Amino acid sequence: RPMLWFRHILLLSILHLSTQAGEFVFFGTRDKFGSNRLDHGSGSPRTSTRAWTSQFARAEGDFLRLRGGAIEKALEERLQGLVKQSPVMLFMKGSPDAPQCGFSKKTTSLLHKHGIKFGHFDILKDEDVRQGLKEFSNWPTYPQLYKDGELVGGLDVLLELEAAGELVEELTPQASAAGGPVSAKALEEKISAALDASVVRATDESDGCGAKFSILVVSPRFSAMPLIERQRAVHAAIKDEMQTIHALTLRCRTPEQYERDVAAK
Repeated sequence: RPMLWFRHILLLSILHLSTQAGEFVFFGTRDKFGSNRLDHGSGSPRTSTRAWTSQFARAEGDFLRLRGGAIEKALEERLQGLVKQSPVMLFMKGSPDAPQCGFSKKTTSLLHKHGIKFGHFDILKDEDVRQGLKEFSNWPTYPQLYKDGELVGGLDVLLELEAAGELVEELTPQASAAGGPVSAKALEEKISAALDASVVRATDESDGCGAKFSILVVSPRFSAMPLIERQRAVHAAIKDEMQTIHALTLRCRTPEQYERDVAAK
């Protein structure tokens, strides 16, 4: 019995050290045919004895229970970011150009057919995301499609929406409060009015993965503000539009700073 505990602690130590290095060295698993195997960090399974597999599996379970809180929280935060990476986001097997399963291929074809722009993530390249997203979304299969960070469903749901004539409407990102897509001109007008800005230049850099803008704002109000407060003031001026802007780059300058910038060019 003491020797058993010694081996158990040793296995936990190995798992701990390998995790600190950025990966698990071993995982004890059982494949779909019921055979025991030992997966190495490289991802290629090798046959192992039942005894070694069961010991590593038990050690792995205990280890993850000890560290599971931190691991689960970090993964959840990552998934929350991934599902919002694009207004319409598809988690699939493979890529739109090279789908690795029939359902993923049919889903991308359906989205392309209706001209719906979407971002994508290949779950075959990240096992943590592949397994974690199932629990995160309470949806056990792939592909999974999200709009504005909310799960729409899989291929069957999309086909039902298409049959009802609701697919495009359902997957259209939320429009701005003005009732239409966000434009550079509308952003310039709102920021100028809200901040008495002498210069506002908004550049639309959208690339098919959501609305992206780069904005230069020059205002005397910025003189008494630290940089973070300047950016918050701009965000407040366009708070309705921010609901649909995927990425925003801001340069907030005082008139004096702007004059120096121009002179330095």
